[in-house]
Amino acid sequence: MSRNRNYRRKDVSMKCFPRSMACVVVAVVVIALFYWSFTVKCSQLGEQIRQGQEELGRLKREYKIEAERWNANLTSSRLKAALTAHGLGQMEYAREDQIVRMDRTGKPIQNQRSIAKFMRNRQSVTTTARNKDGK
Repeated sequence: MSRNRNYRRKDVSMKCFPRSMACVVVAVVVIALFYWSFTVKCSQLGEQIRQGQEELGRLKREYKIEAERWNANLTSSRLKAALTAHGLGQMEYAREDQIVRMDRTGKPIQNQRSIAKFMRNRQSVTTTARNKDGK
């Protein structure tokens, strides 16, 4: 008989929490954690979007101000005043003897008045320098 008693004691098991209920609780906790991480990530992205929109608005305002300043400076009276202030108000087109035409290789084209004038000036400068050295 003592053998039967020991056998019955080992057979007794007590369930304090059912296994199916534990699975449900774990599933709810996992879903809650995913939802929480999702809302945190969405709020971070929303903050980045808000900052980007503020930066875009600031840049648009800055662009508008600079465009207005540029357009104000392009009026003919202001443009002339700016050119005069920088010493460019008396600009004229170049004369024919001041123009040097180049070929595709970057060398001046021969038989131009400006080239001939340059060569004459260079020769006169070298002859005067030789005369000074010779004296």
